[in-house]
Amino acid sequence: MIDRGTENMMTTNRTAHLRDNERRERMEQIEGILRRLNPELTDEQLAELIARFWQRSGFGDG
Repeated sequence: MIDRGTENMMTTNRTAHLRDNERRERMEQIEGILRRLNPELTDEQLAELIARFWQRSGFGDG
């Protein structure tokens, strides 16, 4: 039998995992959009834009 604390921790871990997956998917979508709109960007420039986006959006360290 799983105690309440373990159950809460497992739920928290699953929720964090879903958020990580969602964040990764959104980052890939944004990268694709930026790449299509700005095909001349280097990989370094694209990475910098994505990092700035995530920092400004409040979603973390991008």
